[in-house]
Formats: sequence, structure tokens, C-alpha cells
Amino acid sequence: MKKYQKKSLICWILIFALAAAAPDIALAAFGPDYTLGNDPVENLIAVAEAQIGKKQADLGYTTAWCSYFVSDCAKLAGVENAIPGRSSTAVLYQSVIKAGGVETAVPQRGDLVFYYCARETVPWVHVGIMLNESRSIEGNFSNRVSYVDDQYADMNGHTVKSGTVRRIYVRPNYSGNLPSPQPVPEPDPKPEPEPVKDVCKCKKSYAGTYIVATSESPLTMRTGHGTGFDVITRIPKGSEVKVSSGDGTWAHVTWKTYNGYCSMEFLAQKLTSGGCNYMVSGKNKVTFLGMQKNKAVDLVIPDTVSYKGKTYQVTKIAGKALKNTKVKSIHVGKNVKSIGASSFRGCGNLKKITLGSSVASIGKNTLKGVYGRANIQVPKKKKADYMKLLKNAGMGKNMTVSTY
Repeated sequence: MKKYQKKSLICWILIFALAAAAPDIALAAFGPDYTLGNDPVENLIAVAEAQIGKKQADLGYTTAWCSYFVSDCAKLAGVENAIPGRSSTAVLYQSVIKAGGVETAVPQRGDLVFYYCARETVPWVHVGIMLNESRSIEGNFSNRVSYVDDQYADMNGHTVKSGTVRRIYVRPNYSGNLPSPQPVPEPDPKPEPEPVKDVCKCKKSYAGTYIVATSESPLTMRTGHGTGFDVITRIPKGSEVKVSSGDGTWAHVTWKTYNGYCSMEFLAQKLTSGGCNYMVSGKNKVTFLGMQKNKAVDLVIPDTVSYKGKTYQVTKIAGKALKNTKVKSIHVGKNVKSIGASSFRGCGNLKKITLGSSVASIGKNTLKGVYGRANIQVPKKKKADYMKLLKNAGMGKNMTVSTY
């Protein structure tokens, strides 16, 4: 029994020794291009700003590292009494409060901003250092130290803008009136977890061009198949990406110079049929995106398109889909219900438009810049309804409307 206890004690000593050494490894990687003075707030920000642009590997971190970055900046700036400990975001919040920090409604320079999402299993999701009332410096934002302006989004669509993520501002006790407290311990102290093992069962049948179809926030690209992997970058809504393979949930994605993995929930496949581009927008439905080549043609937006043996109804025309093109006439299929804003704008050669029988909305400026004497054909039984839509879409006073 004594022999076992001795071995166990040695193991725990090694674990804590490695954990204690980890901060030093990261601190040694911090860029030294800063000068410390007598103001603790400016010292903290000076250290943080000297690291702008550095990535996870540059700073020697091996796991999610936003809270470690704040703690290490505090140590180098000499304010570890106000921002003590080096642990998870939740524990960092507890440590700062215990050291005399207070929550504040209006942030100021040097405050910490904690991001809290009640819909996540671990609700304390991120932390940064405020530069003013809106701008902050944050580690592990797009996998690097970044300036951040009032934004946060995760893979599940939780954002500050939507209200699902809440900012909590804390003003650390920089005055140093309290003695240096001991860091609040983790409920179950453990060494840093082993990296998540990546499992790939992807198929090339998912290969193709896709469009980022998030509701508002960018799509996160990660280093593996799952939200447990590190962030590589975030891809703006509407961007085209290349998928080499997928499993229906995650896909191997290339965007610009980046390669990684994205959730397929927010990727819409781009299809090509009859010289035009479409985007899958629902079960057996597609949105018309535009022509592959800008030619002076009589364009037919069909009722349906087929791709790889599957038939899709064309139910929408994307905003700006044909803007400033040379198209001469457009026949809109019977399944199109929505025509996006500015979709025909600037088409000076467009003299005839035939609208299908299902159109329920036409976006603003759709007819602005279209040939001044263009003729628009609409279903006879719906002429009154269509006239309202056309006026809202910017129909010119010399354009004519006929029925079929």
C-alpha cells in the first residue's frame, strides 16, 4: 500500500509540475515589443497589443486559449493580483471577482469582457480585454490575437447581435488594495486534455462548389470534424467554397488559402444547369443565382432543373442575380415565388419580362435601370396584385403591363 501511495504521489507531482511549466512556455513566446510604465491598465494593454496577429502555435498554446492569453498578459504586465490564476474562462471570471473585481454596465479601457451563452453546455464561452466602450483585444479570435469590434458568433449560430450571447464586463481591482488571492481551483483539477481525435468517414460524393448560407454571422472553419477543434478562420456569408468530400455533417473545405472543416448545415451546394447557376435552398428547391456568362440572350428561368439525377423546383431569384447584364428578355418559371432586390437592376437591354403565376414578392429596385419602355407580362387573374409588386420594385412610368 505504501509503495502504491509513493508512486501516486510522484505522478501528481509530475502533473502539477507540467501544469506549472505551461505558462512559462507561453510567456516565453510572447513578443517583447512593449514598454511598461506606472499605469497597470496601460501595461496590460501594451502587452496584449504587442501580440496582435500571433496565432496559437506562435504563442505555444495547445488548447482553447482565450482565457490563458488574458492571464498571461496580466502576469507580464504585473497585474496578476487583479487578474489571478490561469484556467478556463469561467474560473478566470471567479478569480477576478474574488480579487476585488466588479461587474459594470458601461465598459472602459482595461475592463475584461466575458461572453456568456446560456444555450451552450459550457456557457462561459470567451473573454477579452476592452480598449474602449466597444473595441477589444481577444486571443483565439479567428485563431489569432485580434482586434474585435462588437462581434461574436459560434458554430451553432449564437451571436451577440441575436441576443443569445451576453457580454459581461468586469473591472479588475487594479488598485491592489487586496492581497494577492489564491486562484480559484477547478472543480476537478486535471492536466490539459488530450487533443480531440479526428475521425474522418467522408465521401467524395459530396464534392462540389458550395455557398456559405449562414443567417447572419460568418461560418467557422476548424482543424477537424467537430466544434471541439481549433478555429482556423471565419468565412463570410455568401462566399463560395470548394468541398472535396463530406459526411453529411462536416465537409473538407477550401476557401482562398485556407483548408479545414466546416459544418455542412451552413453550406448550400451550387448547381449548374443550362448555362446558369443555382443554389440548393431547401428540400428539392433551388434559388437562381445568375448566368455563367454575360450574354445578350432571351433567358428562361425554368420551372425545375435536374442535377445528378435529382429534380429541383426553382422557387427564388437571388438579389442582384442579373444586375447589369446584357439579357434581352426574361421568362420567369411558374414555381418562382420570390424575386430578390435589384435582381434585374441596370439591365438596359431588357425589353420584355414574363412573370410566372406564383410570384408573391419582388424586391426593391428590381426594375431600376431596366429599358424604359419594357413590357411586363403578368397573369390576367392576378394583374392587380402584380401591379402593386411592380410599383414597389421601381417600375418606370413608360413601362407597360400586359396579361396572358
